Amino acid sequence: MVAAIRPHPGSAPLVRSQRPVRLAAAAVALAASTAQLVDFGVYDQRLRAWDMMTHNSVFGVVSLAALGVAVLAALATAIQDDERRVQFACLSGLLGLLLALRIAQPPHVLLLALPVSVAALGLLWTAAPAGTARRVMRDGCIVLALAFLVHGVGAAIVSWLGLGPETWGYQLKALVKHSGELAGWLLVAAALTLLALERKRKPKVGPA
Repeated sequence: MVAAIRPHPGSAPLVRSQRPVRLAAAAVALAASTAQLVDFGVYDQRLRAWDMMTHNSVFGVVSLAALGVAVLAALATAIQDDERRVQFACLSGLLGLLLALRIAQPPHVLLLALPVSVAALGLLWTAAPAGTARRVMRDGCIVLALAFLVHGVGAAIVSWLGLGPETWGYQLKALVKHSGELAGWLLVAAALTLLALERKRKPKVGPA
């Protein structure tokens, strides 16, 4: 008996263009930045729910939630994709470790998270097959890398200039880092979710 691919009505890509996903992530990051600026410039940081420098804020929770979705979506893809099971299982584990570090905030958390972040970004860049999900995933990687770079370089600059949290210079550095991180994780979570759903809807092999 000859094996054949049975047509599947859901085999087409869920999203053909990355533009809507990019726009959605940018809109959330812009909303977070606006809230941060208003909180600092108008309310003198009294609105803690708007301060995205803390995970207890609205957008801090959104960022953590996006990373949590990425963990689950990578795990779902690992379960469904035999060819890339190892890569996505490792990716899910690395992202889970990053999520735990961000929640626990142990001493020297940035130093602890650095090798995990580098390994996770490497897998995110290479693991997904060609298509919209990979393009969105790589967008997320670029945004995250830039956010981490701004944080490292910006921290050194504001420290050298003696700028504290009560200054605009410090706030702008933090705003770029945290809004970039938020947008990056939203893009990664969206890409991994799309990939997991596409794996689930993949045409099945069966008898002709």
